Amino acid sequence: MIKVENLIFSYNGTQVLKNLNLEIKPGKISAILGPNGAGKSTFLKCLNAILKSKGGCIYIDGVDINRFDLKDIAKKIGYVPQKSNPVLTTVFDYVLLGRKPYISFGIKKEDLRIVENALETLGIEEIAMKKLNQLSGGELQKVVIARAFAQQAKIFLLDEPVNNLDLKSQYELMKLLKRLTFEKEITVVIVLHDINIALRFADEFVFMKEGKIIAKGGKEIVTPELIEEVYGIKVQIEEISGIPVLVYS
Repeated sequence: MIKVENLIFSYNGTQVLKNLNLEIKPGKISAILGPNGAGKSTFLKCLNAILKSKGGCIYIDGVDINRFDLKDIAKKIGYVPQKSNPVLTTVFDYVLLGRKPYISFGIKKEDLRIVENALETLGIEEIAMKKLNQLSGGELQKVVIARAFAQQAKIFLLDEPVNNLDLKSQYELMKLLKRLTFEKEITVVIVLHDINIALRFADEFVFMKEGKIIAKGGKEIVTPELIEEVYGIKVQIEEISGIPVLVYS
């Protein structure tokens, strides 16, 4: 479980995150939503200790994140940033980098087995020898997630992973995350812009605006009134095949 208490973060004296309090439940997909500049990506980076908070606490399974070193954090948390720049390496070697926190005196057979399993889990074993710069956007996102699996992390933080993907790739990636969350009992915290994607795949919702959490909870909190408060736009929410869908008024 992730627990956040009175989290504060500032850039150059400007407060970006303002006393955030939140519990993120294990084994679920929690969507972080809100307009540009709300502090969503900054919040994700604080959860991963990429950015050091200026106040408050973040607990991972009851332990203050500041008590972990970088290797410990990498074993617990897999992070998928907004942009992953392809490098001249193979998919297999890139996913193998996820084993770095565990490797002290060379790569072992167990490390190779875990990488092979991560590739199979993501369904990308057939492209293992391809170079990253030869991949489509959807394939590259799966490779980055496979690397997080190779870390054997139980918490995945994903920052806008479906941006710049076509409709089919967006659906396939989110469906894959939903399946893996259930099968592998991982915790997914995902920053999204598309509320309809969130409504289809997420279990919990956190709405942010101007560095504050405006609302948090299940699908029941997603109302036209909340959307207008957070985004300043009037919408309707209809149900299609049992799935809530946001429609612009």
